[in-house]
Amino acid sequence: MQNLSPLLEQSLIFFTYTSTIILVVISVFLVKLLIELSLLAKTSQNVVEMFGKEIEPTISELQTVLKNVNTITSTADEKVEHLKNNVNAILEPLRSNVAKLKLGFLKILAQGINTFLKK
Repeated sequence: MQNLSPLLEQSLIFFTYTSTIILVVISVFLVKLLIELSLLAKTSQNVVEMFGKEIEPTISELQTVLKNVNTITSTADEKVEHLKNNVNAILEPLRSNVAKLKLGFLKILAQGINTFLKK
């Protein structure tokens, strides 16, 4: 460094000190960032564990409710089918009787009309 001018020598020394200070500041901020990220990861892990513990009973309760609803609907389907069969068993004879009554009424009406028309 003896060949360099004093101004150039001072500039290089200033550059060295400034670069060192900037590297130290950046390193401090990076260390702080890494610490914060580590804390965030731990907090996230705790939240995930707590969520897992809280959601597990809810899921099992929901499965129980769904099984109960499934049982109720299958029972209701069976009862509706049974009611449908009973109603059909009751209405089937009535349908044939109503059809006979309609036919008989129409025959009587036709005979009455024919009787009045002949006179």
